[in-house]
Amino acid sequence: MLARLAVECRPDITWNHGPAWCGICNPLTEREVEVLRRIAEGDRNRDIGEHLGIAEDTVKVHVKRIMDKLGAKDRTQAVAIGIRRGVISL
Repeated sequence: MLARLAVECRPDITWNHGPAWCGICNPLTEREVEVLRRIAEGDRNRDIGEHLGIAEDTVKVHVKRIMDKLGAKDRTQAVAIGIRRGVISL
């Protein structure tokens, strides 16, 4: 199974906006996925922080990392890429 994952999960292969990955190996952490879901719901950084019990500045760090990992230019594009790749759903 691990050998199969190593073949399927190839960060050196890119899609339109950043690294490709299979549904099993997601380059986003669990917390980043939670933040991305909240972004998709339309929450502001302050709302996300309150909901997750973290500081607004920490949310901003997560958002930046999400956008960097997904190759997104803005929050909307990050959500679209996340949906397209199966990281989140609406």
